Amino acid sequence: MDLAGAVAALLDGRFDDLLGLEESVWLDAKGGIYELDNPAKAEELVKDVAAFANTATGGLLVVGIGTQVEHGQEILAHLKPVPRGRVDLDRHRKLIRERITPPPRGVEVDWIPVDDESGVLLIHVPAQLPGRLPHLVAAPTRGAQGHPDSVAVPVREGDGTVWLPRTEVQRLLAAGWTATGGPSHEVLAEIAAQAASAAVQQKASAVVPIAPGEGMPSAQRRWAAAYEALGGEKVLGTADGRIYAEGPGLVQHFAGTGTGRGWVLCELSGRPVVAVPEGVWEAMRLEGSGALGGDSFAALGFPDPGAVEAGAAPALVDGAAGEVRLINGSWGPGRLVRRGDGAAWQWEPQLQFSSESTRAGRNWTSQVAAPQLRLRVIATLPWADARTFEVEQVERRKLLGGLGASQLSQYLGVLAMHHGSDFWMPKWDAGQLPGSRNSFSYAAVLTGADGRTALSGEVFLALPNSADSSVVTCAEVKVGERDAWDQLVRADGQPGSEPKERLTLEDLYEFTVAALEMATEELPGSLSTGASQRRWSSVPTAEIRLTAEYPHDHSGPRRPVADFIDFSAFGAPAGREFTEMAVTVVAPPVLQGETRRAVARQALVRMGRDFGFLDADESAF
Repeated sequence: MDLAGAVAALLDGRFDDLLGLEESVWLDAKGGIYELDNPAKAEELVKDVAAFANTATGGLLVVGIGTQVEHGQEILAHLKPVPRGRVDLDRHRKLIRERITPPPRGVEVDWIPVDDESGVLLIHVPAQLPGRLPHLVAAPTRGAQGHPDSVAVPVREGDGTVWLPRTEVQRLLAAGWTATGGPSHEVLAEIAAQAASAAVQQKASAVVPIAPGEGMPSAQRRWAAAYEALGGEKVLGTADGRIYAEGPGLVQHFAGTGTGRGWVLCELSGRPVVAVPEGVWEAMRLEGSGALGGDSFAALGFPDPGAVEAGAAPALVDGAAGEVRLINGSWGPGRLVRRGDGAAWQWEPQLQFSSESTRAGRNWTSQVAAPQLRLRVIATLPWADARTFEVEQVERRKLLGGLGASQLSQYLGVLAMHHGSDFWMPKWDAGQLPGSRNSFSYAAVLTGADGRTALSGEVFLALPNSADSSVVTCAEVKVGERDAWDQLVRADGQPGSEPKERLTLEDLYEFTVAALEMATEELPGSLSTGASQRRWSSVPTAEIRLTAEYPHDHSGPRRPVADFIDFSAFGAPAGREFTEMAVTVVAPPVLQGETRRAVARQALVRMGRDFGFLDADESAF
């Protein structure tokens, strides 16, 4: 597809036609909007447009399509619509017209709706007349006050935009100077006189630096006080632009001092001002860029100042530390973490528990022969680019080969032995889902003497579909038909042991630990390389669900979960007993061993209390 074809496809709303294209000298895609209230972002817009104007072909900027790296190349990967209310088309046009010299001709700035509230911004820059090249923009200033006549030349290099080196600018200028003979001495003298006069006038009417909090009178006094308390100009430098609203609060950028990078001041309503290193702020923007709507800070929130009342001493985020706690985002409390010098920052949710069931909680439960008891952990992993994933055949085979040694497989063998059977070595084979590039499942089954299922385990993985944009994984154990299980637990087992029909609380705990590891770490490992490092589009969850089931012909009453699991270590239940029990965990998917065990204990205690075992606590394990 060429430039004209890409523009036509976008104008027709055929977004999928662009997916799979590489960014190039004529194509650039952005997953989030240009924040034009931020001077640096306004500079970025005009730089990007001028660079396309300086090519022989022109170019296309698409805001609302996300990319991913494949073999070192940025590929347009998935539609990522941006909010219509945050895109001012006229303001984009005005900036392009006023800040590029000469203004490029025929630039189209159009909005292509995806739904009533979001869409894609298209900026088409046609090829320009050679006699109007090059197109110049003001030299980058990081928002500081620069000379009005300073200029720079942005150009496309491969799939990126760079500045034309000063040596090349001088060479082109020299060639033109020689070709035209250059300006006469009289003209040069007149230019020098005008420049001197302008310098005198500029000095006499020097522009007043932008003040901390300028642009919002109600904030200016406290921001000025916070600015001074944090070291003022010696530490933060001068303001790059006026204060503006972003995400859950207020933001203003500062240039920093010397060779150091800049700072960002931010504030949540009723909380102290926080100073954040520019590098940390940009890492937050990147980590939240996969959020629906593309508003990173609305999703992640702002750094926690650690104080409750406004007017308290401002806080300063240590950029060298490995953790920044975040609050007031739509994703809930979380943190930005960096494990080791030079490592990338990553967002993680703070551990939370909920009694709210997940959308995927009942996936894959419609088999004809319902088990007596189903124990499951089902994980919802909403990676921003999940629709680009594939199940890697090599990795899937590696997973199958390793299932026999997994913690879940060992759990099944020990569970059978504890309940009267000999130790079982589970053999894993194809499960309910057919193996494909989008899904798979594997199962291990222990049958009684009559061939009916007494105990089984199964693992599932499914990539996004039309109904769900997340990767969903599941690890479950099922106690089979009543007669087959009864037959198993009454068989000759270990000498001197009494067969137990009901699972113990310890059985439930060990299942939860093993299934969490399988659903959140081992199964996602079969996906495209690097999936664990991708950005989130919302919060990952893992639901622990216990269900007492019954045959689908509804014969016989449905029994409570407590008929199959001995909860006596949690004390006596208050109120009725339930046929289903569940708890949803919000936590980083990848957990260290002891941390995972602690999360499992806390989750089961929370579930017990939610379902009537009010005396439940971790001492039961």
